[in-house]
Amino acid sequence: MSGLSGSIVDRHRRRVASHDAGITRASAPGDRVTRRFALLASSSSVAGVVLAACGGSQAGGAEGQSAKTPATLEIWSPSMSAEQTAVQEQVHREFQDKYSYLTLKFAQIPGGWDPVVEKLTLSITGGVQPNATRLPDNPIRLIIFQKQLTALDPFIKRDRFDANVLDKGMRDRGTVDGKLYILPWSGGMLALYYNQDLFEKAGVPLPETTKPMTWDRFVDAATKVRRLGNDVWGFRVGGDLDKPNWNTVKEWLPWLWSNGNDYFDKTETKPLFGDAKGIASVQLLTDLMRKHNAAPGPGMDRPGGTSGKVGMWVSQSGDIASLKRSAPNMRYGCSLIPVGPGGKASYGVQGGSFIVIPQGAKNLDESWRYLRWVTDEAINLRLVTPAFQDPVHATNQVKPPFSDIPQYKAFVEQYKTARARPGNPVYRPTEESTAAELQAAYKGEKSPAEAVKAAVEKAIGIIQQNSKK
Repeated sequence: MSGLSGSIVDRHRRRVASHDAGITRASAPGDRVTRRFALLASSSSVAGVVLAACGGSQAGGAEGQSAKTPATLEIWSPSMSAEQTAVQEQVHREFQDKYSYLTLKFAQIPGGWDPVVEKLTLSITGGVQPNATRLPDNPIRLIIFQKQLTALDPFIKRDRFDANVLDKGMRDRGTVDGKLYILPWSGGMLALYYNQDLFEKAGVPLPETTKPMTWDRFVDAATKVRRLGNDVWGFRVGGDLDKPNWNTVKEWLPWLWSNGNDYFDKTETKPLFGDAKGIASVQLLTDLMRKHNAAPGPGMDRPGGTSGKVGMWVSQSGDIASLKRSAPNMRYGCSLIPVGPGGKASYGVQGGSFIVIPQGAKNLDESWRYLRWVTDEAINLRLVTPAFQDPVHATNQVKPPFSDIPQYKAFVEQYKTARARPGNPVYRPTEESTAAELQAAYKGEKSPAEAVKAAVEKAIGIIQQNSKK
């Protein structure tokens, strides 16, 4: 793999190191909101939970209580719902039932994933890092290349831990130079949702759960649903359509892949999306907004799937929980990403979250013990169920409550061709430049062909600038 110049990593370090904990900072270009960060020890907005108990459970491995040196493990997570929190706390109590000499301090950091990632960087710099933390998919490769995480291979080898039972795509995402730095905590597969009520009103045949529609059928369905009224849309293009960021690219990639093309080559340094198949994938989404008026474009109000005003949208399995909570009477279904004329299979973007040990963390053996505990097959199923996040054990994907939801079969099928975005950190800045060109097409400022050509040229320039020859 090509080496890295210091520019990408150093730029990220300067950005996060410039923020003092507890001080509100102005949003950097591309940020969604202004964020407030507070020291974990003093912030009233961080939920700290200290749990203690004694007893026994079966998860966690055969090493038992070999050390028995009293210790406190600090665990970080983004803020969770009350239901998720209750399950997490129960799992922690069970861990302490097994290892009574350990105390868990559980901190939820508000504001989403970005504050977790940035506070982790600051904590490592200051030597006050937690023992374990959850991290999201998007920055995980850069965090590994910045040497902020502890490689898990010595523990895996010592305990003969079978990491192969965990999702392969996520393991690959967390492997660099042959070393594994993460254990998968929850999956994040994208698939296609549709509003059954709107489809029936529009006289559109319902998609099959485990077989993808063609692009032609997809566009026909979107345009017919749109005719139901000015406040009803056939499809909702996902991602941010106004600010160029990774999310815009993530939402476009399944359409590129499902038309028989790829974003980069296997070396993750050469863009491949500049051909006719790549242009067609951008043309498809642009036409839905501008030609067919079947999807809201940039700057327009874009209702979500739970509103009942959208015929189709692409999202993760978590929308199943959202629909149950916010639109319990809406009938809906799930299917695979539609396949384009140049494609042979449907592909969804695989993301998710990971559990890691930060570089420099103390009590490594006990921290590893915690990682094993929360990724145990039975326990992890309990942890991901409240938000209906994809289980990281394939065996759990076909167990209740997931097997009780017919719509979830689409996600099980979509996982068979799961693909992740490129992992080379040099690739990361190309997401912003590519997103800007995609948005230019969506806004009608450039044709899809012009936008794709410019995106390829910018990607090549960024890679050449940031890679060692």
